[in-house]
Amino acid sequence: MEIAGQIRDYVKDKPCKVYPAPLDARFPETGEADDAITTVVQPDILVVCDEKHGAKEYWMVEPLDKDLE
Repeated sequence: MEIAGQIRDYVKDKPCKVYPAPLDARFPETGEADDAITTVVQPDILVVCDEKHGAKEYWMVEPLDKDLE
C-alpha cells in the first residue's frame, strides 16, 4: 500500500488513476468480445493514464528483493 500511496501522490495532478488490488486488467485482441478475452493479469497496483492506447508500460516490483523492472 505504501507504493500505491506514493504513486497516487505523484500522479495526483496528472490525468491518471491508481487502482490497488484486487482487480483484473483485461487485454483484448482487436475486435475481441469482452467474454472472449483470455489475456488477463492481476496486478497489485494498476495505474491508468490513457485508456485508449493500451499498456505502454508494465512495471514489476519485488520489494523484498528491492528489484524494479
